[in-house]
Amino acid sequence: MGLNVSATIVIALRTKNLLDFQLEGGVFVCTNVAARGIGIPNISHIIQINDYFGQKKATLSADVVFILGSVVMAAAPDPYILILGRLLVGLGVGVACVTAPVYIAEASPSEIRGGLVSTNVLRITGGQFLSYLVNLAFTEVRYFFF
Repeated sequence: MGLNVSATIVIALRTKNLLDFQLEGGVFVCTNVAARGIGIPNISHIIQINDYFGQKKATLSADVVFILGSVVMAAAPDPYILILGRLLVGLGVGVACVTAPVYIAEASPSEIRGGLVSTNVLRITGGQFLSYLVNLAFTEVRYFFF
């Protein structure tokens, strides 16, 4: 995903001139706190959003949050604002990842339902793979095959 949350936290912590082991510990603690504090209860909240608004409105609102997070990341003057943008993008993607397959499965005819949901998952995975390839193309680390 290009610049992921761990890399963003590394950038933020590097400004503090920490040693490598302190930096790794800071990244570990930050990502674990974020995963436990935001990620775990988030699934139940997304299901409640789906039940209250419906899958279509929940997906559209997730798109708006994603776009807002993308604009915040593009205009970020420092790493802390970049982290805020990543949080918004993550919330938008999280809601969309839960609501979109359910919406596709409920709205599609039974004959092609499995194919449509599988195609959705395949395209998401393919997009993640392509983003990692783009990230590899722009990295400064030299590998043995280059």
